[in-house]
Amino acid sequence: FDLYIEQDPKSASVLLLALLKIVNQRLQWSNQELVTLYDVAQIIGEHRNDLNGLLGEISEKLEEATQAPQGLITLKNIATGAHDVLARWGDFDLSADLFLELEQVSSGERWVEKEGQLAIPVTDARGVFLGLIVMKNKDEWVLEKKKLAHTIMEQLGIAISDHQFVESEASRSKLRQQSIQF
Repeated sequence: FDLYIEQDPKSASVLLLALLKIVNQRLQWSNQELVTLYDVAQIIGEHRNDLNGLLGEISEKLEEATQAPQGLITLKNIATGAHDVLARWGDFDLSADLFLELEQVSSGERWVEKEGQLAIPVTDARGVFLGLIVMKNKDEWVLEKKKLAHTIMEQLGIAISDHQFVESEASRSKLRQQSIQF
């Protein structure tokens, strides 16, 4: 590089400036990602016992972080096997056929893009399918936003499985107390 600077200083400075711009963009993106993940952790901490409140605020954070004007979060109902839409933003409506297609394709994948929509399966830490996040964007989905949404989903999946565990333990405890009273 020193030789390049000596032989062609103008081209070397253009190259160096281009490299600095790339490094700056990556640092800005990393900073934005860290702030978003911190915010998500704060939301999860505030809504330990309130799943609907958690999903509502996470949907707002997804909308803000990805700039997706429309989306929804569903969770699979353990009793019925159907999906319950628990959070929605931007007047988003998804056809049942496309939803089923996205659900089938997304199992085992990080995300699926179809017709301007991004589907991310919500899984727990063991990879068990819990639900689906589907967002619609008017522009093409850039990799950084897909990665950020996936990382938010990972935190959300762990929080949901923790919430389900706490609720099932509370139900078991209540059943034990009732059987002792009989």
